[in-house]
Amino acid sequence: MLQKFPFFLFILLLLLHLLLGRLVVSSPNEEEFTFNGFSGANLILDGSAMICSSDLLILTNNTKDQKGHAFHPSPLNFRSNLSDDSVPSFSTTFAFAIVSEYADVGGHGLAFVIAPSANFSNAVAAQYLGLFSASNNGNTTNHIVAVELDTILNSEFQDIDNNHVGIDINGLQSDAAHTAGYYADDTGEFRSSTLISGKAMQVWVDYDGVESKLNVTLSPVNATGKPTTKPTKPLISFPVNLSTVLLDWPVHVGFSASTGSVLTSHYVIGWSFAMQVGQAPPLDYSKLPAIPRTNLKGHRSRAPGLWLAVACLVFVLLVTVAAFAVVRWRSKYAELREDWEVEFGPHRFSYRDLFQATNGFGERELLGVGGFGRVYRGTLPNSGTEVAVKRVSHESQQGMREFVAEIVSIGRLRHRNIVQLLGYCRRKGELLLVYDFVPNGSLDKYLHYGRAHKPALGWSQRFRIMKGVAAGLLYLHEEWEQVVVHRDIKASNVLLDGETNAKLGDFGLARLYDHGIDPQTTHVVGTIGYLAPELARTGRATTATDVFAFGVFLLEVACGRRPLEQPTAGSQGEQFLLVDWVVKNWRKGSILHTVDAGLGGEYAREEAEMVLKLGLLCSHPHPAARPSMRLVVQYLEGCAPLPELFLAYLYTNVSLPHDDCFDDYVISYPSSMTKYAELGGHGLAFVITPSTNFSEALPAEYLGLFNMSSNGEATNHVVAIELDTIRSPDFQDIDNNHVGIDINGLRSYTAHTAGYYADDTGEFRNLTLISGKAMQVWVDYDGVYSKLNVTLSPINATGKPTTKPTKPLISFPVNLSSVLLDRPLHVGFSASTGSLLTSHYVIGWSFAMSVGQAPPLDYSKLPAIPRVNLKRHGSRAVGLWLAVASLLFVLLATGAAFAAARWRSKYAELCEDWEVEFGPHRFSYRDLFRATNGFSERELLGVGGFGRVYRGTLPNSGAEVAVKRVSHESRQGMREFVAEIASIGRLRHRNIVQLLGYCRRKGELLLIYDFVPNGSLDKYLHDCRAEKPALAWSQRFRILKGVATGLLYLHDEWEQVVVHRDIKASNVLLDGEMNAKLGDFGLARLYDRGTDLQTTHVVGTMGYLAPELARTGRATTATDVFAFGVFLLEVACGRRPLEQSTVGPQGEQLLLVDWVVENWREGSILDTMDAGLRGEYAREEAEMALKLGLMCSHPHPAVRPSMRLVVQYLEGRVPLPELSAAYLCFSNLSLPHKEGFDYYVVSYPSSVPSASTLSGGR
Repeated sequence: MLQKFPFFLFILLLLLHLLLGRLVVSSPNEEEFTFNGFSGANLILDGSAMICSSDLLILTNNTKDQKGHAFHPSPLNFRSNLSDDSVPSFSTTFAFAIVSEYADVGGHGLAFVIAPSANFSNAVAAQYLGLFSASNNGNTTNHIVAVELDTILNSEFQDIDNNHVGIDINGLQSDAAHTAGYYADDTGEFRSSTLISGKAMQVWVDYDGVESKLNVTLSPVNATGKPTTKPTKPLISFPVNLSTVLLDWPVHVGFSASTGSVLTSHYVIGWSFAMQVGQAPPLDYSKLPAIPRTNLKGHRSRAPGLWLAVACLVFVLLVTVAAFAVVRWRSKYAELREDWEVEFGPHRFSYRDLFQATNGFGERELLGVGGFGRVYRGTLPNSGTEVAVKRVSHESQQGMREFVAEIVSIGRLRHRNIVQLLGYCRRKGELLLVYDFVPNGSLDKYLHYGRAHKPALGWSQRFRIMKGVAAGLLYLHEEWEQVVVHRDIKASNVLLDGETNAKLGDFGLARLYDHGIDPQTTHVVGTIGYLAPELARTGRATTATDVFAFGVFLLEVACGRRPLEQPTAGSQGEQFLLVDWVVKNWRKGSILHTVDAGLGGEYAREEAEMVLKLGLLCSHPHPAARPSMRLVVQYLEGCAPLPELFLAYLYTNVSLPHDDCFDDYVISYPSSMTKYAELGGHGLAFVITPSTNFSEALPAEYLGLFNMSSNGEATNHVVAIELDTIRSPDFQDIDNNHVGIDINGLRSYTAHTAGYYADDTGEFRNLTLISGKAMQVWVDYDGVYSKLNVTLSPINATGKPTTKPTKPLISFPVNLSSVLLDRPLHVGFSASTGSLLTSHYVIGWSFAMSVGQAPPLDYSKLPAIPRVNLKRHGSRAVGLWLAVASLLFVLLATGAAFAAARWRSKYAELCEDWEVEFGPHRFSYRDLFRATNGFSERELLGVGGFGRVYRGTLPNSGAEVAVKRVSHESRQGMREFVAEIASIGRLRHRNIVQLLGYCRRKGELLLIYDFVPNGSLDKYLHDCRAEKPALAWSQRFRILKGVATGLLYLHDEWEQVVVHRDIKASNVLLDGEMNAKLGDFGLARLYDRGTDLQTTHVVGTMGYLAPELARTGRATTATDVFAFGVFLLEVACGRRPLEQSTVGPQGEQLLLVDWVVENWREGSILDTMDAGLRGEYAREEAEMALKLGLMCSHPHPAVRPSMRLVVQYLEGRVPLPELSAAYLCFSNLSLPHKEGFDYYVVSYPSSVPSASTLSGGR
């Protein structure tokens, strides 16, 4: 016995040593622990948290509306050994995964928590993450620090998106936040991560007690199981002194997670923690448990591959004959097509190309998530062009044709300040829109996000951005072929290119209509804070509503503040309205105090004051008082003085429609129905209320009736019957499918699961409110017995009247006289949505007072409810048809069919015949042959310098076109020429003839233009004057302004500079209303801004050629201005630029410019006006036009005005400077002229148009 005692004593001492050692490791002074899996971990668990048999810490396990907590058992004393009472440095890392029922919706997230207590029994799940409730959220007495991994956008907490990491102190309005992801060490670029992807990720939380800085870093876990390298640059670096937050007693560290309406699991698979060290102990990935696999709900479909193998000799003969016939038939309409032409069209892209361009729509290429879809960065495989691809879900066929037609119309917009929509691709269930890639992203990121990471934009940059957006809007409203109302102008829709030039984008809500008619819209769409007040009354979007939004945008850029901001602590729950704030400061005479403080006072005071006042002018509550975008551009460019604002002009409140919880992207009434069969949000209510103004109410769980501050207030005097489809724990909802009676707030006085009591059996039968089926509700109040009854019943599918159940669903005693005010009340409905697309419809309603029953509804007259496809799993079996003659052939054909079916299903597209009319740029020769009746002489419109022009009607769309056939025998330079033609085809302006596309055959090129019915201007000026009446001066002056505006677009406003090189009366066509359209771009040249155009051939028309062309051969915008000056004189005088003289034996030529100069010198310049006008013209306008013509046709290029100045002169915005004798100080303007040159086109050194003349190196 004594011999065994030393061994026993040794064991006892060893155990004691281990216990003491563990206590030392766990001591408050130097706490450190590591969990590689949680087997045997003695954690404090509550709620749905548990440790499963596979060593996984499960915070929520595929649950709804639950919360779970897990805390380390030993509290930590952060300050016990520190003399300065500061919080020491600590570091923790953990690996986690979030697995949702749906691939694109989760809820709500998890958080690493430092808290004085592990008791969160009073906390609420859902958006409160199991940490807070509506009553204590944001209280400084909480003493809680949390790092949240949030997967739902909650507007009331000002969340940045539905996939972010945030640092929360005492509440869920994050002090710092960033979209989930990491910065790659090799490139430094940010790569986004999806928190609800179901994949493991690792988080590091490091606090530096010396620097008082909290860093949060995120990284994906390697699939190979190798240790994850912590990124060098943290995702968030936030300066904070935690000693001012945490109490001076031990605190708990651990995790909290919560779910909402979507089944979601939150897993922690490893965790380590250390105090007073630089880095927490690393996790051992070989010991971490696996994440359970789940099936995400989504669509999957496979296109069937159909292959027919033929072994029969008869069938081979039939195929041979058919092939011979097809070859013969195709040879009649044969076209020449090469691979390199693909990059110049069509409007419809191949899904396969987009799939490859975006690396299979990989998460690393994700640029962002907008209101309608996800946007990816991509590089087109053929051209190497960088693009942005937006994937838009679209389940319904209804309206798709019209939608694609409008999308492609918007794709024809071309302006340097508009993001280019390059094309689209359509698959079953989704539409893909392809845009130009704009590298610097959206403006709002520079104004509102990451001000610490990105330098504040200087005033000069901001002012250039404002002018750019204004110029783009002017183009949309007035200068394109139709009027475009954008309907969603805001900072996040303005993108910045590499030189921080503004480009207006996101035309998903835009509407088009013809000039001169009124738009008809029935939906209010846009972004809260930018919506014009009249939209709430009329629902009618116009150019004036765009101007309103632009005014708010001006103030946002100048002030650096959002149009509508959430209240801060101590502000009594009031929202900040930017327009009202600027108005208030303007009234005080301190309007410049609203300029962004981030500018540090470095801005032009006069410009800033003008911008702020212009913002107020544009955002005036009365549409008629707002300026047009043309006036706005003039104000910004300093061409017109801004009118003074008066007190009577802007009254106390501009009254923006606002709501602090509306979706940050788009609101729409009505919206589409719910996407998911078992989820909805949030419900509707029948309401009795003293007012119909619910502008301050919130959507989502507040049903559009109350907000956080007003909910439950007795002063509301509101009674509501709610049909609620989301369980909100903070309102003590009984479930997510109930009917309730609400008085002054959303915590129902009484509630019941939705359904009814059957009259025959008396049993209760459930109804699902979000089933998409019609139901009927009866609300009956008995004033004598003070009782409110609510009854619910399904509507018979047969259309027969529904019998009201005898037993009501709810019977609640209440005296409404104690709730409702003694004045007239409003009755009606309110509904709201949350994170799911949901529609709420009312299809019939009756009401009666002082009677026992409301009038019955006539079911035969009720409208039908729109049908939608709910997201469920579906599959289709692949059908394989195989005709075989031998066993070997069967095996080969089966293998080939299987491989082809797999390949085709990956790139399957949905294509219909009607889509052809919206693209491509390259037309079918067969269609053009039919359109022109085989290019018959009866359809011939004329013969020009390069070919014959035919009138045609396209067989599919019925559109009238003009088809020009250009002979072209040589292939040399053809690729470059077609590229340039395709570029010119992207020009879009109401005063430019539209080049719709081209077709190429061996030996000829066909160009397709819009058909302009009234032909060319020169026929009205010079030909058939006896048959056609002379154009009136007002028509001529409008033509001059139209051509000038078109040239301004070519020189300054398109994406490149276009030099036309052949401006003359015969190239100006007149439409049905005699509006001018500049055409024939066969000689035009394009070049990038900031570079010089290099041309080696002199081309153009004799009489319009600038003198310097003969010396340098270099065409510029100044040579176009010269030709326009000659054109001005031609239109005003009614004479050709160069005419054979009928006087004298020498046969001298008359030079129009010299003749007008001579008359100007003699003081008789008006004597040159066209005699056909018979003196009926505005003398001041005519004299101005003639002098402007001389100024433009000055022999020295530097003296000629730009086209922007020319437009301002013609529109009377700028006075024309007086011409002096010193200005035109020569006897002749010395135009290059030679009577033997071709009248239409001359070319040096060759006057014969050839392939090189048309395209190469000019």
